[in-house]
Amino acid sequence: MANLGHDISIDDIAGVATMSKYHFIRLFNKQFGLTPYQYVVNCRINMARKYIESGARASQVALDSGFADNSHLNRHFKRIYGLTPKQYQLQLSL
Repeated sequence: MANLGHDISIDDIAGVATMSKYHFIRLFNKQFGLTPYQYVVNCRINMARKYIESGARASQVALDSGFADNSHLNRHFKRIYGLTPKQYQLQLSL
């Protein structure tokens, strides 16, 4: 979880596991039901949600949770929760 704010290379992870990246992706997908990329995005979305719930500014959450920019966060957050981070934050304050 500590490295979610950084770029995570599938090549590096597969290298640590001493296997090809394609074999690693297949095994990961078989074990967890999603690709390593999907897993990382889901972890980042959960981190962003916690930041929003703790009162962090929605504009800063994207960078703090490892997304390239707000639109990248908005797209993934809305796909999972049906709301943008800002809408989610406003809903919490009601």
